[in-house]
Amino acid sequence: MTPRETNQYWPFDNIHQWKLAQRLVLPNIHPKADVLNFAVNNEENSFLQPGRGFKNPADFYSRLDALTDYDGKWSRGIAGPRTVTESWMPQAVDFEYKDTFAVMKDLLTDIRLKEHITYKPKKIKNLSGERVYSELWSGDWWWRVHVVPHMKSFLRVG
Repeated sequence: MTPRETNQYWPFDNIHQWKLAQRLVLPNIHPKADVLNFAVNNEENSFLQPGRGFKNPADFYSRLDALTDYDGKWSRGIAGPRTVTESWMPQAVDFEYKDTFAVMKDLLTDIRLKEHITYKPKKIKNLSGERVYSELWSGDWWWRVHVVPHMKSFLRVG
């Protein structure tokens, strides 16, 4: 098994590093000085218990890079209209994207998400017995697309 499969906080060593990294990147990545002053295990950071910080800023940034590179590299694209547009519309829009299949493979093989992904439709009801629509899989569309066609083919008499 890979470290990612055995450590739910991969590429971080533990929940403390994961939470510390979360604070350092959301909503924006903090400058290197903040990482050095607040997240690196050294004599000056006496508030950090051993194992809860990073060896150095490079260690922190390499773990972030591991996250972004895991399910494929980012690619850059340019989209623009195929016909004449209004003068206020941009002629081209830069965007970044990843390989959809690599991302889906990453999501579907991540054991940490196992309890949070629903693969089949469910009909959910509240305490009064009324149908609740809260997620895509709790609506009628999944039933129409995934359940009804299979039931029809199953019930066909040949």
